[in-house]
Amino acid sequence: MLQELVNHNEDLRKLRDEGYEVDAIGGYLVIHHIPYVANEDGTPTPKNNGKLVATLNLSGNNLNKPFDHTAYFIGQRPCNIDGSIISGLINNSNKQNLGNGLVVDHYLSNKPVGGKENSYYEKIKRYESIISKPAEYLDRNLTAKTFKPIRPDNNASPFNYIDTMSSRYEIQAISDKLKNDKVAIVGLGGTGSYVLDFIAKTPVKEIHLFDGDIFCTHNAYRAPGSPSFETLNKKQFKTEYFENIYSNMRSGIISHSEHLTCDNIDQLLCGFDFVFVCIDNAEARIFTTEFLGYSNIPFIDTGIGLYVTNNEISGQIRTTCCNDDSFDKIKDYIPTTNPEVDNAYRTNIQIAEINALNAALAVIKWKQFKGFYNMQINNNDYVFSINDMTLNKR
Repeated sequence: MLQELVNHNEDLRKLRDEGYEVDAIGGYLVIHHIPYVANEDGTPTPKNNGKLVATLNLSGNNLNKPFDHTAYFIGQRPCNIDGSIISGLINNSNKQNLGNGLVVDHYLSNKPVGGKENSYYEKIKRYESIISKPAEYLDRNLTAKTFKPIRPDNNASPFNYIDTMSSRYEIQAISDKLKNDKVAIVGLGGTGSYVLDFIAKTPVKEIHLFDGDIFCTHNAYRAPGSPSFETLNKKQFKTEYFENIYSNMRSGIISHSEHLTCDNIDQLLCGFDFVFVCIDNAEARIFTTEFLGYSNIPFIDTGIGLYVTNNEISGQIRTTCCNDDSFDKIKDYIPTTNPEVDNAYRTNIQIAEINALNAALAVIKWKQFKGFYNMQINNNDYVFSINDMTLNKR
């Protein structure tokens, strides 16, 4: 219910985006963690566990103007900094059970200027300001704007907590272009792991991980995050390691702890909308991209070629996209051998930024393909030169 209400009503969206802990319980709007000053024992004490409650005036999922200026408060009686009861706030302090486990302690009555409530946003802001200011004066660390993660209350979202950034910047409709996709990442080395990190933060339905390697110490220096010594000692498959990490954030992370070969590559025919190929073995890259290309499955192939000259690392980052029937056009851009000049990439582990950039270019191109980012010219191949920081397009 809460997410639907937030999606449909700017008042609630503004409150949540400003950091308030918004909730909806049994027809009531509840704002958690309201700071206030309590004085039950004769000593004014700032607290941060009050709750504001207001009756919701709804038409379906659409929020109308508040019924009136009244509200409820859960907690001790809100006081001024000297311990005196805040005047013009509490009508009565009779405990009342509103149902659904919602038991309030005080009935509030404070009229706005002009006498009429124009919105829930203004109503909540007014009551919160009256109640919280004394507590915030006594303890500057207290705030009602906690930006606490919120769990979605339905199964429509893959996330374990609500994506408040998209709604805050009003790009939810744009993000929705990605939400039903089923994506595969082949190879979870440096680049593939960063692709996963970026894709995991989008609302795609499923992310399938294909890699048969163990997550080792050298992988920790190229992957997002900071695995512990104990974690490295577990010798987990890369896919299992990353599935465990990103399942903290979302559902739909599916591990396939195996390398793709000619014998099992038909797994990529399981309805994938897009595939990221992030492998550094030429033979595996060739049969994987050919299989995807001639099966009309959109994909992006990534690659890094580095070499050392004069005790400095030089090289290039490649991003090749096949998003329609363009495989015959782009296949010549995909390397068919393992060049000797890439030894620096294979041996130098302190290049996480190169892997991240390779992944970022790939994910940006995928988002262009999905209509998330604007794409004025649809190039299929991009080569970034580390030496002069230029991006060549073909």
